[in-house]
Amino acid sequence: MKRPLDKVIDDHPMPSWRPVAWTIIGLLSITLIWAGFARLDVVAKSLGTVVPQGQIKTVQHLEGGILREFFVREGDKVEKGEKLVQLDLGAAGMNADELQVRIDGLYLKRARLHAHIKGTPLSFPKAAADRQPGLVNAERQAYDSRQNQVSTRLEVVNRQIKQKEAELKEFQAQKKSTKLALGIARERRAISQGLVKDKLVSKLELLEIRRDISELKGKLSEIEAAIPRAQAGIAEAIARRAEEMVLFRSESVESLRKTEVDLARHSELLSKASDQVRRTEVLSPIRGVVKNLANNTVGGVVRAGDPIMEIVPVNEKLVIETKLSPTDVGFVKEQMKAVVKISTYEFIRYGGLDGTVTQVAADANQERQSGNHYFRVIVETDKSYLLSEGKKLPISPGMQAEVDIHIGTKSVFQYLIQPVLKLRHEAFRER
Repeated sequence: MKRPLDKVIDDHPMPSWRPVAWTIIGLLSITLIWAGFARLDVVAKSLGTVVPQGQIKTVQHLEGGILREFFVREGDKVEKGEKLVQLDLGAAGMNADELQVRIDGLYLKRARLHAHIKGTPLSFPKAAADRQPGLVNAERQAYDSRQNQVSTRLEVVNRQIKQKEAELKEFQAQKKSTKLALGIARERRAISQGLVKDKLVSKLELLEIRRDISELKGKLSEIEAAIPRAQAGIAEAIARRAEEMVLFRSESVESLRKTEVDLARHSELLSKASDQVRRTEVLSPIRGVVKNLANNTVGGVVRAGDPIMEIVPVNEKLVIETKLSPTDVGFVKEQMKAVVKISTYEFIRYGGLDGTVTQVAADANQERQSGNHYFRVIVETDKSYLLSEGKKLPISPGMQAEVDIHIGTKSVFQYLIQPVLKLRHEAFRER
């Protein structure tokens, strides 16, 4: 016979707890499995500032001058090589046109001197001759004048040579005739000496013949002495003619040397003058934005080396300079990915910019006001703008940004167990 309690239990059985337990165990298992495999990003957060990619360029002018025209205004975007301002150098500028005229004249003069030295026909360089027809005529006249001068000198010397040669021929003819007369006189003397013995010729006539022989000998001696003098005179005149040619050539060579020196000096001055002409148009050294116009008044004076304006570089990428906590710097490496959130534009609405860590400082810096230490980290973005309804939102240097540097991932289980592990290592310890 059953007891009353057993009968009650048999009539009203209790619900089974096992299905509930298995359900709970199943949910816990699924949760633990998910927590073990699900990954969450680990990021190092830091605050930064948008800085120019490259140094801000200060636009200056070497010589200075007067501002004649402005092509840009404050805040304008400019491309590399674009005109910024036009300057007038005033008295400080060189006259390139005047220098070109002088150089052309020196080229023409050099051609004339080459013709003098080499004895070739006069020929001028075409470019200089086309630019300076007046100087061409002047150089032709100088060439003809110089040639005539030399020809006159040589003609005088040539006449002297011909005169000396004529004198030499005359002396040689006199020598010949005197020798012939002397021979005849000697024959007469020999004949007369025999006739005097036979008393057919008087002794006085013999004496006259002897006197004639003596005079002919003296005349022959004078002629023979004059011949070398005439020959020496001819040689001297020929040498003087050669000297005139050498002198003419040496004067031309010296003049050519000075011309080459002047040509080199003026060519250098022309190069500088051409550079000055190019520098009257001040060009932008980089692509960027105009900033800090020092003087925007036409007619204003810019002194040599004074800043005219600044160009802030603008690039396809942005550079963010961040201050990373020393507790995170050990995990941050170059080439790590990052997300840049520009403070001006709400991240939920406009999103952020993908970037890459390009530089991590090797040593910490200290802020002057707070005294906190930080490491300087540079992040470079993939683009330099955000989009809103298809329009680019400008981002300028100086804007503040929040940077999330992706340093790895953790499972949900690791996040949950981390406080426990930390408590385990730090519990039951005194300071």
